[in-house]
Amino acid sequence: MRVLFGVNIFICVAVVAIPILMPKNDKVAIITPPWGDHGQIFSVIDKADGALVNSGRADWIAVVSPQTQSSDINQSNKNAEATNDFVAKLYQAGAWLVIDGSIATACLI
Repeated sequence: MRVLFGVNIFICVAVVAIPILMPKNDKVAIITPPWGDHGQIFSVIDKADGALVNSGRADWIAVVSPQTQSSDINQSNKNAEATNDFVAKLYQAGAWLVIDGSIATACLI
């Protein structure tokens, strides 16, 4: 019975957390394996054609954005697609987790 209660709590937390952590704009935070070498995060950023926006004390967390950004405000659908493509590139390059950059910026201070 306790296991079932724990599973229900986990599902409730996940349902609330996932929409909050989903990337909503060009700036995203990436997390790579903590035991990797110091240059691993830069390799992931480079392979995904990204640019470093902010880094913190940990070598395996950084806020990044795509190198090419649209300047047209009316292209919100294209920007959302570009963000999704950039997130997919980051995962393909070796990122473990990609979350919304505005949330992670507070943690990097």
